[in-house]
Amino acid sequence: MTRALKGVAIALLFLLVAEGLLRASGFGGARAQLHATRDDAEAADWLVPHSERLYALRPEMRHAPAHAGYYALGTWPFRGRPAEPLPEHVTRVLMIGDSCVFGVGLHVGDTLPEQVARELAQRGIPPDRVAVINLGVPGYSTLQMARLLPEALARWRPAAVVMYPAAWNDQAPALGASDKQRMNAAASSGIVRGVRESAVVAALRSVLLPAPDAAELRAAWERGDADVRPRVEAADTRLALTAMIAACRASDATPLVVAPTHPALTRSTYPRTAADAALVTDVAISLDVSVVDAHELFGSARLSDAELFSDHVHPSALGMRLIAAEVATRLDMSTIAPPRASSLRIEAVAPREVPELGDVRLQVTLAGWDRTRALPVVTLAGAPLLDVRAESEHVISGVVMANAPCVADLVVQTESACVVEREAVTLRAATLTLIPGDPPRLRFTSRPGDRAELFVSEHWQIPPKISGTNFVFLEEASTQRASWKLEAGPEGFIERDVPEAASLLSAGYCAQAVVLPAGLEADARSRTRVKRWLAPLGAPP
Repeated sequence: MTRALKGVAIALLFLLVAEGLLRASGFGGARAQLHATRDDAEAADWLVPHSERLYALRPEMRHAPAHAGYYALGTWPFRGRPAEPLPEHVTRVLMIGDSCVFGVGLHVGDTLPEQVARELAQRGIPPDRVAVINLGVPGYSTLQMARLLPEALARWRPAAVVMYPAAWNDQAPALGASDKQRMNAAASSGIVRGVRESAVVAALRSVLLPAPDAAELRAAWERGDADVRPRVEAADTRLALTAMIAACRASDATPLVVAPTHPALTRSTYPRTAADAALVTDVAISLDVSVVDAHELFGSARLSDAELFSDHVHPSALGMRLIAAEVATRLDMSTIAPPRASSLRIEAVAPREVPELGDVRLQVTLAGWDRTRALPVVTLAGAPLLDVRAESEHVISGVVMANAPCVADLVVQTESACVVEREAVTLRAATLTLIPGDPPRLRFTSRPGDRAELFVSEHWQIPPKISGTNFVFLEEASTQRASWKLEAGPEGFIERDVPEAASLLSAGYCAQAVVLPAGLEADARSRTRVKRWLAPLGAPP
């Protein structure tokens, strides 16, 4: 080997070693591109890189080994009812959007797609005739939705598509390159993409062209700095929505658009949110597409922002209920297929009552199915059972995930059949009860090992703030942690004397508790994602 070739070989070897070491340190690769798009710390938990959409939801996502949580996913890479397997005769309605459609801050049973499904069922179109599929991905811009839609249209051939675009992310600040630039780069040739994703190139870029600090960039954006570029320019939002509507019509799917709304403070602080909502309405009307104006809908409801929103962007379960009723009214279900007889039947379900926090294995006995066939998909209150397995010839089981307390329908679907058992399982709410006496006692009921931590406030919050984890009746400014902490025993409850409760409550204090599921540490992150506010002790004035 000549000296020149040896030099090239040594240089290549050095580059390969450097590439491996730098990738191990977090430089380069598709995952680095993901973090360049999303600056939130939980991105790695929720998301995986995607070659066309920048990122997608991570299948089999769990909050923790000890608790699946209410954002858990099965093998289906979206939230809620899977579109596969599903018989051809079941009509598909796709709902595409960002975290508002995904349902950040909501249990699966309270998300917009599931509430639309319930509205349709109440109007005589049950889940064995129509499947409302949630294709919402947190953080998606309208450009990302426009990349997802053609794939969804070709794969699932829906009768209708409900689009919820430009709810927040289009106007959010670009962390370096815009979504359009990142997508164009992702579509580049293999060699160009390989160089772009190289860890060595990323390391050199970080030294020579350091990325802007995300916190500083967001601060500048919130100040209204004109130099901060949005993830998606308004003109590109318009083009993307126009293309989505055209794609629906080309696939014989009826488009329906939801124009987003926000609390008054958000609209005044981030004026492009209102401008984007107006843009969405304008595009829909100009193309003769039915549009649900959420701002107008919420205004006519005469309810407060605290009741209609769970934060500065996302509608609450109540807000979603208003949108869902209007969407169900606008959907044309006149051509839906009639019910079909099937040999598949649900013969038994056990247990018939499970805790709302889930993590309990549910058994379903089926006729018309046996273990030689592919496992069916089973959903309870819109949430798929996790880790489904065959227990015997005709019995399957799966783990129930956390969901809203309710009496839930059970849906079983295969490639050839779909059956529903109405009100099959009760999702039992955790409770906290003050038992009068001398001294008074507190009774906490949940699952074995679940913990309740109590808080008190000098003032009620009226109307209550609707958070993603139930009504909060405590006024934030005067709320303080109480000394009462309870852990449910082996039978799922605990009682203890609380002599100080009588004086506190008689003085007009409001007391309310949050639940921390068994096996989780009481750190700030887990409390944010899994806490569950219980009904308050006493009644607000």
